[in-house]
Amino acid sequence: MDNETLESRLAALRAASAERSPQVAALHERLFAELAASVVPNARGLGDQAPDFELRSAADDKPIRLSWMLDAGPVILSFYRGFWCPYSNVELSSLVQAYPAIRKLGGVPLYVGPETRAKAAKMRAKWNSPFPILYDAEGRAMDAFGIAFEMPDYLRDDYRQLGFPDINPGTGWRLPIPATFLIDQLGVIRARHVDADFTRRAEPADILAALKRVRSRIAA
Repeated sequence: MDNETLESRLAALRAASAERSPQVAALHERLFAELAASVVPNARGLGDQAPDFELRSAADDKPIRLSWMLDAGPVILSFYRGFWCPYSNVELSSLVQAYPAIRKLGGVPLYVGPETRAKAAKMRAKWNSPFPILYDAEGRAMDAFGIAFEMPDYLRDDYRQLGFPDINPGTGWRLPIPATFLIDQLGVIRARHVDADFTRRAEPADILAALKRVRSRIAA
């Protein structure tokens, strides 16, 4: 169990979902292909200056600005879909587990979702997150990083069962491609994981390896 990777846990979810509803899985594959062509190429890339933003913490509703957090160390900025997404929950649990190792390397995680404070707070409490979960209720951060898209008509009936579009009053049918950016203390993106397929996330081991590279660059 200790050697279990994030991908192995996500793969189990992926297989169960495909078995439960192959029709919806096929529609998601169509979505992934469309997003890979239309959204992924426009996401912020390696060497880009990360856009600064200010969002509020689910824990205490206090403002947190990306540039403030960079004062403490390189930021691991991960965008998630919502408290309702099992893949986002598994990703968060893995980040919480990896948090001591991330902090040992000076990293500062931020988890950002396009939802209300109440929903983000539910996510935070469920996993007892030791790092900030920020709610991007209007979608400004996901827009700034170029990872937002609007749910196509052919999937809306399935997402209505989850409470869309009312579940996120500020963003409606708009969601981010789940993405992780490692931003150094100069505000430059040094590593990223951007995948149109929401069932695939940045592996904590890869985040740690990227943090080590950033640390080596600083030392040099």
